[in-house]
Amino acid sequence: ALPVREDWDGVRIFRLYRNRWDAFYLHERKWGSIMQIISRFRPDLIFCSQEINMHLATKIKEIYHLPIVLLVEDAGRIASGEFYRSFVWRARLAVRGLPSGPGFWKWLVARADCLITCHPRDRDRLKQLSMNGKQCFFLPWCSQLHPEFHPMPKVAGRGIYVGSLSSFKNTQEFQVTIPVLLEKTATKEFIVIGHGSHVRQIRKLRERYKERLR
Repeated sequence: ALPVREDWDGVRIFRLYRNRWDAFYLHERKWGSIMQIISRFRPDLIFCSQEINMHLATKIKEIYHLPIVLLVEDAGRIASGEFYRSFVWRARLAVRGLPSGPGFWKWLVARADCLITCHPRDRDRLKQLSMNGKQCFFLPWCSQLHPEFHPMPKVAGRGIYVGSLSSFKNTQEFQVTIPVLLEKTATKEFIVIGHGSHVRQIRKLRERYKERLR
């Protein structure tokens, strides 16, 4: 497990919750610690990374009257209702009194003071995503590497995937693509780094390919 407190190149990190669901459903349990951190830090704004954390950010805003800058990965799909419309998500959001479908984006815009989306396709729809005088900006993910980072030398025949193993990333297709890579191409080994609901599929494939799939 990661430490509760950490200093990352001068950035102080406080991990008050075990996971995002604790922060979403049970943030009141750590409210005292949150207030202590904020009162000592005295921030000028709230930078909210990911829309699922906005419920907590708005609670802080109500007390400290700080502006919120919200960063999302894919504003277009939230605004269209493609995200957060399933029965599971409707139930999750309803528990906290939040709307689902297209209404969730309107709820986010109403409470954020500035919005940032990272998806390239959102560049052409920033006007539609900006509502009620709240501007939405596009900023691509930062891909700069630390100067002390030394990448491993490339190895012929090695494939690597790093990311979420979930339907959002379409990784169920690994059931088909990994066998094709290992059996019908020059790929000698494939490395998967990540977690999610499709981990079970990777483990099942590993029983078949042994050390060629890690």
